[in-house]
Amino acid sequence: LLAVGLCQVVLLRKQWVEHERLSYPLAQLPIALTETSGEDASPWPAMIRNRMFAIGFGLSLFMMLWNIAGYWLNWEPFPIRWGNGTSIQIGRDFPPQIIRMNVITFTLSFFMNVDILFSIWFFQILKTLEQGLLTRVGINSVSGTAIPGGLVAVQFIGGLIAFVIWGFWTARRHLSEVWRHIRGGPSSLRDEDELLPYRTAVMLGVFGSLYVVFWLHTTGMSFPVIVVFLLLIFLFYMAVCRVVAESGFVFVDLPVNVHQFTVAILGSGSLSSQNLLGLGLGSAFARNWKALPMVVPAHIARLKSVMHIEGRTLFLWCAVAFGISLLIALCFTVYSGYRLGGAANFYQRIYGDGRFYGLVATWMKNSTHVTGTEIIFLLIGAATVMSITVARYLFPWWPLSPIGFVVAAGGTVRSAFLPIFLVWLLKVILLRAGGMKMYRSTQPLILGILIGHIVGAALSILADVLYFPDAFHEIQDY
Repeated sequence: LLAVGLCQVVLLRKQWVEHERLSYPLAQLPIALTETSGEDASPWPAMIRNRMFAIGFGLSLFMMLWNIAGYWLNWEPFPIRWGNGTSIQIGRDFPPQIIRMNVITFTLSFFMNVDILFSIWFFQILKTLEQGLLTRVGINSVSGTAIPGGLVAVQFIGGLIAFVIWGFWTARRHLSEVWRHIRGGPSSLRDEDELLPYRTAVMLGVFGSLYVVFWLHTTGMSFPVIVVFLLLIFLFYMAVCRVVAESGFVFVDLPVNVHQFTVAILGSGSLSSQNLLGLGLGSAFARNWKALPMVVPAHIARLKSVMHIEGRTLFLWCAVAFGISLLIALCFTVYSGYRLGGAANFYQRIYGDGRFYGLVATWMKNSTHVTGTEIIFLLIGAATVMSITVARYLFPWWPLSPIGFVVAAGGTVRSAFLPIFLVWLLKVILLRAGGMKMYRSTQPLILGILIGHIVGAALSILADVLYFPDAFHEIQDY
């Protein structure tokens, strides 16, 4: 799946980077932190020597050190740890809105566009109101949906599907040009600077897809279900990859995972036990977070363009780093499995519960079928995203981005509401008071806060390893 995702990134890189000019906020961070001037004799990057960076770094590190000292002294910590927060509920049947500060989200979101920031918290409020009103009138309770989040989640998934379809429609001319290049016809495209040649990317993608299809078939899944499942996987993965590339929202998540949505669309009552078993165990690779490895090659392709490094050389070193990290992860997983004992116990201790092992039994005991109400909400979500996207093309002042709608139903957005809102407010004030000049002058302060927090987190982990090996302090969550 990762190889097929890489091939998709290679085919779309030029469209995203050169034609649509996506901002890739996450790719800006390492460049800003390591950029040096050719006339500067100092070995330290200019950003680190900036006074605003030092102020942000010092303040952030001080707060982290204060919280670490509280492990022994039990004084009131700064409310920047996971678990420090509250929630607000506007009324009965309305879901509570989490109010919690997350430094990582706050600092990374500073590099997002204002319209995306506004759209994320705006649609989060809209989602809360809609879900509460639907619950009050009893629509959710009679919908029969098997999707977590009910009809509201179905609606936002419809927006996600439309978001990806629009992206491919926008790239249709580029993709047709790529196809002519692969066939050897007249084409202005050149793939010498791509991570892989276009023809190699297509062949690797085809063989990788066939391997996945027959691997899933050996688990007992039928070919029609496999086709639907894989189409949804790559659709969801492409959506997450595009959202992160355009917005930089690294904690992006969706309200439902692909294997759950496949069962919900096809209906557990119409699927055999072999299909349900294969889809249930698909949580190992069909969860939305698994799309993040596809995000990495997309940003590698962007860094190649900015840093003027030969693409395949950069890809080679990234592949070496990936191989080393994969080996370490495998060794740690085996070690943890033996240390904790048993597959079910291992998963329960790592994740906190064993619900995914009981998912197949739940599907088998509760026969569900897609309803007309769910289809209506799916189409409403798709129409909403299409309308927002068309409005962005027609009206330059349009304040909403479809990305806000796509991610609004994810649990991570509920947790990130406060930092997203604060960053939006801060950027609006900076841009209106001093324009881009003031915004750029504030970037070193934000980066200093980010690096100070990361250094403090490393010190917290070291303190836990040395002094609290059986009672770790959780300092970061999505």
